Amino acid sequence: MSDEAINDTARQTPGHQVRVPKGMWQAWGRVTARQGLTRTDRVLDTLRADIEAHGGDDDRAALAAGDAELAERRARLSPGRPRRSGR
Repeated sequence: MSDEAINDTARQTPGHQVRVPKGMWQAWGRVTARQGLTRTDRVLDTLRADIEAHGGDDDRAALAAGDAELAERRARLSPGRPRRSGR
């Protein structure tokens, strides 16, 4: 892999696949939209809650590092750039 490809990958939050029945995924998308959220917002909320409730010190440190990474990535986005929808 070229250095350029590695650097491009390093700038993106990695995606993770999850197997969910299509109808359930679509229903959850509608429910989160009615709440003014995205699926990503809800997944991150759930991850944070589980780590805070059940994680050890190392897990909470990883959570803090992850939140800092997300904040840094979001700060790099152009202020006028709209959020991607449908994901």
